[in-house]
Amino acid sequence: MQESPQATQVTPLARRAAGDGPRQAAGSGIEARKQRTRTALLAAAATLFASQGYEATTMQEIATQAEIGLGTVYGYVPSKEEMLRTILDGRRASAVQRSSDELRQTSGAVERACLILRHLWEFLSENHELSLALLSLDTSRPGTRGSGHDGTYLALVTQLERGRQRGEVAPIPLETTVKALLSTYTWAALRLGIWHNTQNPVQVLDDLERLTLRLLKPDPA
Repeated sequence: MQESPQATQVTPLARRAAGDGPRQAAGSGIEARKQRTRTALLAAAATLFASQGYEATTMQEIATQAEIGLGTVYGYVPSKEEMLRTILDGRRASAVQRSSDELRQTSGAVERACLILRHLWEFLSENHELSLALLSLDTSRPGTRGSGHDGTYLALVTQLERGRQRGEVAPIPLETTVKALLSTYTWAALRLGIWHNTQNPVQVLDDLERLTLRLLKPDPA
């Protein structure tokens, strides 16, 4: 049976779609290689930052560790500082994702606030050297985009404001209290200032949590 001309006709749109297939495949391959290169750079930077410190690490050393030309590095990440921020942002996002289930299972505004602060402590402890480097950068240049605690601050204020409306939180100056708690937990976790000679960080965290509960809980009627 002879096919009709209509059945065998290839439209211009179909011809373009057929031609786009190889180009799309090539494009996706290029993007995959770019992502692998970027991942290798960040992994190399994280390794060097942890082993020899942020300040002591050079972009050339990162390029050598990742087996990438120095000129290529700047095409992916413009500066060492941007690498540091990107590494910590990624780790922070993973930490938030891991802790979200635990937060959903915790009842009570004060208890949830304590859990958020514990998660902050754990993150800073696990990323001690990198967090110190970022804190040093941000405190030396006021007006930079911060050390990533803005989300923690907003989460604490939101939780405690809702709890105060339900009578679960003491009548305290909320924003000032949250800032004081964040500063205290951050400095203690990073062992800065008067916390530099902490011998038992686990005990310090437990003590801070007890103090936080006493501060935030309303007095018994």
